[in-house]
Amino acid sequence: MSNLRNFDLNLLLAFDVLMQERNVTRAAERMFVTQSAMSHTLHRLRQQLDDPLLVKTPSGMQPTDRALALVAPVSSLLLEMDRLLEPPQAFDPASSQRRFTIAATDYMEFLLLPELSRLIEQTAPGVNIHVKRTESAFPMTPLENGSLDVVLGFASVLEPPAQLNCEHLFVDQMACVVRSDHPKIRQAPSLDDYLVSERKLNFL
Repeated sequence: MSNLRNFDLNLLLAFDVLMQERNVTRAAERMFVTQSAMSHTLHRLRQQLDDPLLVKTPSGMQPTDRALALVAPVSSLLLEMDRLLEPPQAFDPASSQRRFTIAATDYMEFLLLPELSRLIEQTAPGVNIHVKRTESAFPMTPLENGSLDVVLGFASVLEPPAQLNCEHLFVDQMACVVRSDHPKIRQAPSLDDYLVSERKLNFL
């Protein structure tokens, strides 16, 4: 990291052009600078990389082994930097090939994913969904490092941190169902009735 702090990253673009042209004058023209300025840039590159990089030969300037070894990595790095600086594009479900990773509890998988899969198949056929099971511990680290896109579950169980953007999808309710002619249930049970029956079942 100390080498990176001391290196002028602006020189990488000049290095890329110099390696393509192998000529200071033509490289200067492409960079819209004077030949003197490009010669100064080459001098700085030689100092920073501790290598001649381009040497004069009877057939013109030729890159050193060190320069040739850097051509592909520098080109790849510049391409990636160019992509990072591009303005964000609007998400188009119909043409997207993205992979989304969802962490969900088993109940949320059962409740939401069948319909979600149907909608994705209809509107975003190129999108791939990968589901990971989560129960009680909120998966904060995967969210932070980008390996996880969204978490589905009950906030009261997963307890998401307050700084996250959370959206309520629905309100769930519990229900007790018995047959209409049950001999012991003549009217809708109260909460106390339910808790008493629950405790009895736990002791069975």
